[in-house]
Amino acid sequence: MDVSSTQFQTLYHSMLTFVNTCMAGHDPSHNPAHVHRVATLANTILEAEQKRHSPRPLDAAVIKLAALLHDIGDRKYLPQLADPHSHENIDPKTMVQVALLKHGAPAELAAKVQMVVSHVSYTTECKDPAVVRRLIEEEGYPELAVVQDADRLDAIGAIGIGRTFTFLGGAGEEVCGGEWVGDGELY
Repeated sequence: MDVSSTQFQTLYHSMLTFVNTCMAGHDPSHNPAHVHRVATLANTILEAEQKRHSPRPLDAAVIKLAALLHDIGDRKYLPQLADPHSHENIDPKTMVQVALLKHGAPAELAAKVQMVVSHVSYTTECKDPAVVRRLIEEEGYPELAVVQDADRLDAIGAIGIGRTFTFLGGAGEEVCGGEWVGDGELY
C-alpha cells in the first residue's frame, strides 16, 4: 500500500490508542495485553517469512494493523443495542475499515485489513475452511495466515489455558459441566 513510514507510524499509534480504549474493559482473555502479544507474534512471523524470502509478498502494514485490530468487532464483545434498526448500530463486518478510514488510512489499506480481520477467527474458519484457504492462497490475502498463526499461538500453552479459564469465568460458564468420571485407569 502507498503509505509512507511516517504516515504508517502515525496511523499505527492512533489505532493502538483506539484498540486500548475499545478493549480496556474486556476480560483478560481478549484485553489489550492479548492484542499486544498477537501483534508481537505477528511481527516475529513476518520477520521470519521475510528472512526466508517467502515466494508470497507480504504487506507489513496489513499484518501489523490486522494483528492489532483482529478482535475489534468480535461479536462476543460488541455492545448489545436496544434497537436493532438504529442507525447507530455497529456493523462488525465494517467496523475496522470504518475506524481505519476515520483515522486517515487509505481506502485500499482499510479494505484489506478489514478482510483479514473478518476471517482471522477460528470459528469463522471452522464454518467454511475453503473460504479462508482461498483468501490466503488465491485471492491475495497471505497476510491472513500470518495473523491467524499469531492469534492461534496466543491460544496455546500456559497463556492459552489461562485465557480459556478467564474467558469462561468472565462469561459465567462452568469450567466442567458436572462430575467427571474417568475410565478408572491411570497411565
